[in-house]
Amino acid sequence: MGRKIHLSSGRRLYPYIAIDELKHMKNGDFLLDCSEIELKSHSLESPDKYFGPGYIKQTKDGILVFKLYSSDKTGQMDAFNSLARDRAGRVIPHEEYFKLTACDTHGREWICERILPNWDLGPNGLIITGEVNHITVTLENCGNPEKKQIKLLSFDKIDIPANLHPDSRDIVAGDEKKSWKLNVAKFKSDDLSFCLTNKSDELELLIEYEKDWPAQLIETRAHEALLFVLGKSINWSVVERVGGKYVTVKVLQRPSRPDFEFFPPINTPSIDHTGYSWKLFDRYFQHIIKDKREGWHPLSERVYSIIDATKISFLTGCLLLCISIEWMLDIEFPDLAQSSSIYIDFLHEFKKMVKEWKEERSHDFTDVCKEKKELEKLTDRILGVLGLIKNSRPKDKLEALVKSAAIKKEHINVWIDVRPKLSHGAYLREIESQVLVDYYFKLITLFYNLIFHKIGYSGSYSNYSKEGFHIEGYPFKPLTNP
Repeated sequence: MGRKIHLSSGRRLYPYIAIDELKHMKNGDFLLDCSEIELKSHSLESPDKYFGPGYIKQTKDGILVFKLYSSDKTGQMDAFNSLARDRAGRVIPHEEYFKLTACDTHGREWICERILPNWDLGPNGLIITGEVNHITVTLENCGNPEKKQIKLLSFDKIDIPANLHPDSRDIVAGDEKKSWKLNVAKFKSDDLSFCLTNKSDELELLIEYEKDWPAQLIETRAHEALLFVLGKSINWSVVERVGGKYVTVKVLQRPSRPDFEFFPPINTPSIDHTGYSWKLFDRYFQHIIKDKREGWHPLSERVYSIIDATKISFLTGCLLLCISIEWMLDIEFPDLAQSSSIYIDFLHEFKKMVKEWKEERSHDFTDVCKEKKELEKLTDRILGVLGLIKNSRPKDKLEALVKSAAIKKEHINVWIDVRPKLSHGAYLREIESQVLVDYYFKLITLFYNLIFHKIGYSGSYSNYSKEGFHIEGYPFKPLTNP
């Protein structure tokens, strides 16, 4: 499974990827020459299999691609026939994907599980190409097998709210002199220690832990929490997981993205003197890590969608915010402002009256007449609406949260006004641009306040609903240091 790999002398490792390989990733010309690449389909009945030399490289756009020169002429017709099976609009099943295994010139074995290859017929066999989302290699752990850590590296230029801590201490003439790092943020959550370092041309996140956490879960949730706190999605290029006898290294695509300045919950300067940014990280991380399912937490998906929608326009941002606020009230606050037993009894009584009225009126018509069909249509719609109003309305939940000082009345008034207009096709063209912008900032503040209340955060935040975006306290009381 794992191998001890020695790269050529003079090439330092990171510690398992050569420094010059990292430089090529950063420059967009990363290349792995492979003595052999094997491509095998996931089909259990008759798995197609192709092998030969080739390479994996990074394009100028940051996409990873591969090329395989297969001299094996068996199964060529199967490959071309599989292309004919493709249908536009059809979800491609797992068995039609391929697994790629590539052995590079250093003896490392790289794997990617989900490949959709393209075939071309060359003079000596098939030329197979395709896009690679990421490649993974498992190597022997050269360090302490008891140590558990995850290291993520990005070449994005991202500012972080660093927290001051001593870099070194010296005694000069009897006085202690300290030097400070201004590009590092260190923080904790549960038993996990995080160290985020912003170098001149790269960003590194080191996570150390003791419990038996699933490494993929930690990696995903940490990325989501950084997205929430920083208001930016980081393109990680290399992920290194250390634990036990082996180390797993993953190299990912690095697609180029236009710079976009979003509005994070706390718009702090380069130095976070208060520590509230990373207190917010801790509270958000603790909330989403409870969900052990694969993939992103649903709340993080909403955060990412809002950022993505705002890139298009404030109008689409408003639409996503309105929908996300209603979603959050339903999913994150299911038991809030529940209907009383008296209300439910009245509702059941009214439903019974509607059914009895329908039964009584149906005797006045024949089974095939138009009036009876319309009667059934009307009563079905009434009963459907009555079923929907059994639960509390989003407005009821918002008003309950206002009473508990979790959110502000002025913000929910905007949601009540804008939500029906956007969801029913009104594009607000008659509203001035500044008014639409004001709507957006009140909605994003409401969304953040709902998250703060849910995760139990108290501290500073950027109040985007007021001009100047001043830092204020949540939940709307004087601040104290964390």
